[in-house]
Amino acid sequence: MKVEAIIKLLIKSRLNYFAYFLLSLISIFLGRFSTFRLMENNLWLQKQGKVFFCDYSPNYRLNAEKEESFSDEIFFHGYRPSVGDICIDIGAGLGLDTRLMSEHVGNEGKVFSIEATERTFKALEICINQNKLENVISSYCAITNRDGPVKIADDIGHHTENKITHEDSGSFSEVEGLTIDSYLEINNIQLVDYMKINIEGAEKLVIEKFDRIKDVKNLAISSHDFLGNRTGDQSYFTKDLITEFLKKNNFKYYNRNTGVDYIDGWIYAVNKQFID
Repeated sequence: MKVEAIIKLLIKSRLNYFAYFLLSLISIFLGRFSTFRLMENNLWLQKQGKVFFCDYSPNYRLNAEKEESFSDEIFFHGYRPSVGDICIDIGAGLGLDTRLMSEHVGNEGKVFSIEATERTFKALEICINQNKLENVISSYCAITNRDGPVKIADDIGHHTENKITHEDSGSFSEVEGLTIDSYLEINNIQLVDYMKINIEGAEKLVIEKFDRIKDVKNLAISSHDFLGNRTGDQSYFTKDLITEFLKKNNFKYYNRNTGVDYIDGWIYAVNKQFID
């Protein structure tokens, strides 16, 4: 029987502490030294070293140092936030990147962390609270092309499958939608040092109503053409739209060429008016 099945059986039998012990034992065997606890909404809290992680399932294979290095290499390839910066994390997911931004900007800075899926947002809040990220403001909303409610497709298996949908069938939830301009105004944000956008193809909606792009210094935005190529879903093709938008708004930008499709889909940009 697989480890995941054993853990589910133990939890179902209300033998939570046996499940925690088994997970920690396996983690120690793998050299990870994590501890585990089941939270509300069937979310798993995991501590490795001094850092807390929250996920849909217990990740006994987690290598915190490797995860952080991976995120750092992708999201901060174009610009690494520094002390005092204002950062916005659109599509914050489980909060790993938010935490790294929080550490970079310090007490003098601020991170605005945005997530549109309810269960993932709860995991994000757990990450923020457990890691005591006092310079982070979290928002449960979708950044899109209009203000008003939008539908978010729910995938209980993995948070990266959740995205804005216009379908009436399947599993979805309704959440407040805001344009990025509205979000900036509501939160009284005058200037953004760094913005990350990773929202499963909906980035094309964000740029439709983004007049205040001029107030953003550095941007890392994921185009999802790679998902379009994998699935044949045309709605994922956004790279050309994004680069045209950046060019129109006086940004210098580039892509990488690593041969890894989801890494090469990231577009890094800097506002030319802020280049010395």
